Amino acid sequence: MNPLYLARVPAGIPALLLAVTLSGCTEPSGTAETFEPPAYRHSLPSAAGDLDPARSGDRYTGFLVQNLFQTLYVYKYLARPYQLKPGLADGFPQVSDDGLRYRIRIRPGQRFSDDPSFPSGTGREVTAADVVYSLKRHFDPEVRSQGTWLWRDQIVGMQQWAEAGVDYDQPVEGLRVISASEIEIFLLEPYPTLIHTLANPLSAVVPREVVEDRGPEFGRRPVGSGPYRLEHLDATHARLTRNQNFPETRIDIFREGYQADIHHSLGLEALHQKGMPILSPVHVEFVMEESSRWLSYNKGDEIEFIRLPASQIPSVLDREGPLRLKQEFESEHHMLTAPELGFVRIDFNMAHPAIGLHPDPEESERRRQLRCAMAATIDWDDRNRVFYERMGRTFGGLAPPGTRDEVPAFHVSSRSSADWGQAESLPVIPYGAVGSLRSTQEFEYFRASMTAAGYPRDRITYQAYPSFGDFARGIANNEVAVFAIGWSMDFPDPINNYQLFYGPNRLPGANYSQFQDDAYDQAYERASRLRPGKERRALLDTMEDVLRSECVSVPGLARQAVFMFHRDIIAFPDSGPINGRMLGMVDRRASD
Repeated sequence: MNPLYLARVPAGIPALLLAVTLSGCTEPSGTAETFEPPAYRHSLPSAAGDLDPARSGDRYTGFLVQNLFQTLYVYKYLARPYQLKPGLADGFPQVSDDGLRYRIRIRPGQRFSDDPSFPSGTGREVTAADVVYSLKRHFDPEVRSQGTWLWRDQIVGMQQWAEAGVDYDQPVEGLRVISASEIEIFLLEPYPTLIHTLANPLSAVVPREVVEDRGPEFGRRPVGSGPYRLEHLDATHARLTRNQNFPETRIDIFREGYQADIHHSLGLEALHQKGMPILSPVHVEFVMEESSRWLSYNKGDEIEFIRLPASQIPSVLDREGPLRLKQEFESEHHMLTAPELGFVRIDFNMAHPAIGLHPDPEESERRRQLRCAMAATIDWDDRNRVFYERMGRTFGGLAPPGTRDEVPAFHVSSRSSADWGQAESLPVIPYGAVGSLRSTQEFEYFRASMTAAGYPRDRITYQAYPSFGDFARGIANNEVAVFAIGWSMDFPDPINNYQLFYGPNRLPGANYSQFQDDAYDQAYERASRLRPGKERRALLDTMEDVLRSECVSVPGLARQAVFMFHRDIIAFPDSGPINGRMLGMVDRRASD
């Protein structure tokens, strides 16, 4: 059965676990009052952060980056399971028989949007040198890239280039500009998921002269070659308008993966042969609190798209039989539900002085036992009931349901009382989160579970942070011992999840648990170079064994996204890697 379920919903009427706040803002070309009314209003449950693609490590920032910039490859808008297609690239790579050389051509006619940093203010054509420059930036310490992990120890000569002093005018042996429109990438070892990394917003192509002219301001005043340009950005919304330099691009719904039995009820056939982007201007509203998003959506003349808050599911959805909207909502809205390509988990900070790894074997074992006892209090089935209206799918290991190489659960589900030892000797356990009503409720639930298992209530504290960046710094500074965190997969292969505990990916990379283990790292390095099969599966089992033994993390729950949008909107939203790419293909039905 296809994992997507469609239903119609009325007008007028997951949220994700963690959020980021805006790092700055651009000045609009005019005041908000003089803006042309938006053609479409989208909503996100958090503000976007730094819009420099190299630092676009969260999905909210990535949503905008996917519209302002281009990547070599993209995922087809409508195809499920996800399928890649060329984006900025002119076709798929030519790959050598040994899998170590990739030759990629750039599509002609792709131009950056106009900007004063260009001569005469006119955006120039994107070249192969721009692709090479954009990849090099991830290995420049001053950039503070969040994407280094994607290509670390993969590209020939990249590490040596960085260690030699980061001179952008010096070549990297494994990144060659063959011509103005062609590059070659040479790998140290086969890397089957390379093409997926080149579809990630982190790999988006930027113009060197604008980055250097603007400096740190580039993340707040970005210039790319995507279908939109940024006209305004502040802490509440982003306003995007059509990039007049974006070449005429006709939407072919069949090449995008159109299937009549899935997509016809949403009217997606109306998109065929329309130019992208269809609507301009568009607003992306940042509304963190669930109740505020719901109220705005219900007004009918504000935001037109929402991810339905879990708290509203009982009042909106009819769950008797096939999932659908209740009768009073069916005439004016659309609804689409889809399982999340990703999951929520609870991690332990393995560098924290109270619960983390320790060089003394006896002390390290004491802390391991403490983590395992804490893990035993975590019950994802009950969390699914309390926080997700039983809409999520619980699982163990790091391969969510529906992905390849699923492995047996490794978390402990017992909720019996633990032998904690003497209360006065137990450490204080700071639970960290980005501050919100929802995260406060989740903390109280965690503390209640721990208290029910016998841990002293006054030794479990709440550490709230104003933004995701502050939260990450709190983990890195060991202010946080345990935390819940969501992860959206970069591509539909579970190997992407195992890098979350790979030692070299520690913060500011994706390894928030700050875990380091030689056996795990070696298994990951080997597995990341293999295609799915028995050999890779055995390595994944090895990594699962390490995580289970050390009690590093407690997966998990794959959330079920419920999207609602006004009946006159034509869209196919996504909780996976399509993300912001949908924006350029949203349309509005003509009034009856």
